[in-house]
Amino acid sequence: MHRNLMTLLKSKNGESITVRGGDRFRHMQYIFIKVKPGIVKVWQSYSWRSLNDIKKTKPAIATLTKDKIVFHLQLASNRSHWSNENKYDIWSMKGLLSLNLLYDVWYCHRKGKHLLRYDSSKEKKDILTLPYNRVTFNWHGDMISEIPKYIVKEYNQWDRDRKDANNVDARARYAQNKAEHAFKKHRDKGTLDEWDPKDAFKLKNVQVRQQAIEAVGLENVLKDCPTEVIDKDTVDGRPYELLEIELPALPRFSKRDSHMTQTKKCLYLKMTNPSTGEYHLEGVARKSDNSWDHIPEETVIGALAWRDGDDVERTGLIGIGGKKTDKWSYNNPVIIT
Repeated sequence: MHRNLMTLLKSKNGESITVRGGDRFRHMQYIFIKVKPGIVKVWQSYSWRSLNDIKKTKPAIATLTKDKIVFHLQLASNRSHWSNENKYDIWSMKGLLSLNLLYDVWYCHRKGKHLLRYDSSKEKKDILTLPYNRVTFNWHGDMISEIPKYIVKEYNQWDRDRKDANNVDARARYAQNKAEHAFKKHRDKGTLDEWDPKDAFKLKNVQVRQQAIEAVGLENVLKDCPTEVIDKDTVDGRPYELLEIELPALPRFSKRDSHMTQTKKCLYLKMTNPSTGEYHLEGVARKSDNSWDHIPEETVIGALAWRDGDDVERTGLIGIGGKKTDKWSYNNPVIIT
């Protein structure tokens, strides 16, 4: 391909080469056109468009000379201001790089970012950077354009966030393993009375956490958690309560995770078996927990309706006589004998 391009650079104006490249599931067609003496420009090509139409409607993706290749990256049109996506659209460049135009230059994806990576012969190491508007390489694969300061700043911030996130994950794994080891140690030695029941919240493994709750009892796990009864009701002779329980804070692993130290008030539907006195807690989502799937109102009936998927999208129910009712509809389950 490189030899063909060098030949095209020496040809007469208007000569062209059409090739196909792509990245993963994206396939792209490119057309290389000799536009001036010693200059070839590259456009993304479509078989149903003429050359003049392509040149008028689409900007050139890259400019080639005998010494270098300049990539013209466009701003990403679908990038959300709150997202972690790249500022510039890199798909056209990735497709060109798939043609093996440059030695040891490629893209990689890490932590939500597409990064440009190349082997620097000058610094004798691989260099990572975020893509920018006019990325320029010589034909040996060395970047000869200066990386803009705002790109360096954005990359350094991303790299700092990445390292902080890795540290948080490592500390979380360490705390989790430590808590799990402590529980199993006390369980195997029969000394669970010396184990703090609140440490059950530190157990990320659901199976181990369930074993801990069964071993020490749910009452002991929640005994120091502030609890408020939001609503009480009796349905089919069974007592229900809607509880708001303030759960303890998660461990703080870094300065960036100050929000992890805040306690969280959660809703639970308490269901008691009148025969045995045993009870079961089931989590109920508030709107702040899930904006599209949440309890319609903070009552026992509302929690039961949400749990069973009964009329949770209706905002006002019409009762007997055409008057609005205060309670949400709840259809009792059919008992199968």
